[in-house]
Amino acid sequence: MDDFKGKVILITGSSAGLGAGTAVHFADRGARLSLTGRDEAKLKGVVSKCVQAGLKESDVLTTVGDLTDETFRNQLVTRTVDTFGQLDVLVNNAGSMVPGQLSDPGMDSYHTQFDLNLTAQVALTKLAVPHLLKVKGQITPSAFLDTFLDAPHIETKNNKQTYILSSSKIRHNRKRRKKPK
Repeated sequence: MDDFKGKVILITGSSAGLGAGTAVHFADRGARLSLTGRDEAKLKGVVSKCVQAGLKESDVLTTVGDLTDETFRNQLVTRTVDTFGQLDVLVNNAGSMVPGQLSDPGMDSYHTQFDLNLTAQVALTKLAVPHLLKVKGQITPSAFLDTFLDAPHIETKNNKQTYILSSSKIRHNRKRRKKPK
């Protein structure tokens, strides 16, 4: 999996942190990138790092927006496929944590977190799957989504293996799923 030359990789939450590092990692390996986040200035900085890693600026698409917005998710996948003609890998990296204690009043921040960490990722994955199937592509779920998908009552098609990202490389992680009796 070290040769990503020409592959199209959509990375959510790519304006900072692990998402930005992942973008540079794949840029160094020749992938074409669709990057998304909520901060346009930070995304431009990541594009600069990807160009320094060897990509042409035309090989990096940025789309600024909120993944909890259904219209934005549709535009993101459509724009990626319209620009590059395919989608090979979806990296569901965007996520958030709620600061505070469970004893704090109110649930709004938890609903916001759930909408981004689960609902948006599942919805984006559903939009990407038809394009990924065409090229036998891959989905890299976040740790939160991976935990949900690993539930015993949910089976993945053909028990496909998933790829888990670290900040420096991709490690192949064989998930051993027991079939329900």
